[in-house]
Amino acid sequence: MRLAKCTTLEQANGFLRQHYMAQFNRQFQGKATQPGSAFVPRQSHDLERIFSLQFERTVNRDNTVSFQNLALQIERVKWRSTLAGSSVTAHQHLDGTLSLRYGPHCLGRYDRSGMPYHQTPTTASTGMGRGRGIAPFPCNPIPKTYSTESVRVQL
Repeated sequence: MRLAKCTTLEQANGFLRQHYMAQFNRQFQGKATQPGSAFVPRQSHDLERIFSLQFERTVNRDNTVSFQNLALQIERVKWRSTLAGSSVTAHQHLDGTLSLRYGPHCLGRYDRSGMPYHQTPTTASTGMGRGRGIAPFPCNPIPKTYSTESVRVQL
């Protein structure tokens, strides 16, 4: 930027758009060795879990997990008498909610204050999917639906 005598942000952005990007592309651009696209389809449909911060925690004797000054209570599970001492993964999602997972099992979903996160079940959240990210509540969140007077948007 100094060599191009750019002293303001507008001059620097103009230089980058008009001169530098074309020069950079000429220098580093190359022909593909194979035809076709390098993009591959995603394997997992559980993007909310993928795009979450993940933390390892140990379950306390009272079947709770401590996470950021919160005590997250784990409900009883049918497949194990207690999870005390087990290592679980706490997921902090983009919307601020939390979820706990033990391997492929979701143990619960919580709001920002650590309270159980309840939503009314729909067909999308009650179907079983053999470990492919479609399991009953509390594992998968229900899509949020926002509506205005004439527009209905589903995220």
